[in-house]
Amino acid sequence: NLLELDCFHLPTTVSATYRTQLFTSAAQGALLGYYSAVNNRDYATAYAMWLQPLPGPKPNGGPAQDYRPDYVHYVTGYGDTVFVNLYMGDYVETGASAGHSYLNGLLPAVLIGQHTDGSFVAYYGCYVMGILTNPPGAFGIVSGTFLPLVEGAPLGQLILQYLNLDCTAFSLQY
Repeated sequence: NLLELDCFHLPTTVSATYRTQLFTSAAQGALLGYYSAVNNRDYATAYAMWLQPLPGPKPNGGPAQDYRPDYVHYVTGYGDTVFVNLYMGDYVETGASAGHSYLNGLLPAVLIGQHTDGSFVAYYGCYVMGILTNPPGAFGIVSGTFLPLVEGAPLGQLILQYLNLDCTAFSLQY
């Protein structure tokens, strides 16, 4: 776990059998790609990773819901952001549900953003992840719900605590 590394006393040798896993699911890999695009200020690529609703009404007759933020508001929201650090918990695969064939699972996360003035802000919450139709089979973001964690940058133990969230306890939209 990267949060448990002692950065002041790094080992001088590494065992040949030591391996680390950066992510355990395609959904986590997609979210890493998303924040890579955000941090490179490639907002069009990042925004494209939000699922677009399928055209037409839902099977229950209701209108298709678009949980994506407005693009201009989305880009403006990152205007004073230098970098976002992403910490992810374990991905919980939920599978599809009636009228929501694109759904795949829930991913708890902690986000730590650095602003242009040098300040930090932290949030905790969950992403709802789904399967994109274009390109077919790729993962994307359906929605996310995040709340303020602390002012400034939180310490590792606090981050770990919030990575074990029960995402079903949040008011998630999908």
